[in-house]
Formats: sequence, structure tokens, C-alpha cells
Amino acid sequence: MATEIDFLRDQNQRLNEVLRRYQMENFFKYSSIQKSVFKGVAGDTVENSVVDQSFLVPLITEYDKHLEELNGQLKYYQAQ
Repeated sequence: MATEIDFLRDQNQRLNEVLRRYQMENFFKYSSIQKSVFKGVAGDTVENSVVDQSFLVPLITEYDKHLEELNGQLKYYQAQ
């Protein structure tokens, strides 16, 4: 049971990482309202933008479905 819980936690962490990467990649791509540039480490620049987040709806919906599935599996394994 502990390995199943660890597996589900790992899946959750992976999904969060994928979501974070997707948001960062597309945050700049779909940005259209406001942009400001900040200096990062080693002189690189990062743009911080306010965006229309409607492009995230399908991703968040799929993420929520997967989380529900993982939570169901977690409850199943905890009950055993």
C-alpha cells in the first residue's frame, strides 16, 4: 500500500511539474495585455505578463480529471 501511495504522490508531482512547464512556456507565447522585463541570473531576461488564461481551460480540465482518477486510486489503496 505504501508503494501505491508513493506512486500516486510521484504522479501528482509530475503532473504539477508538467503544468508548471506548460504555463511558463505558454505564458509568454499568449501574452498580450501587459509585459515587463526583469533581469534574471547571469543577465538573462524574463518577461512577466498578465494574460488571458482561456488557453489553460482544456489543460486544467484534463489535469482535474487525472487528479480525480489518482485520488480515487489513493482512496482505494488506503482502504485496503
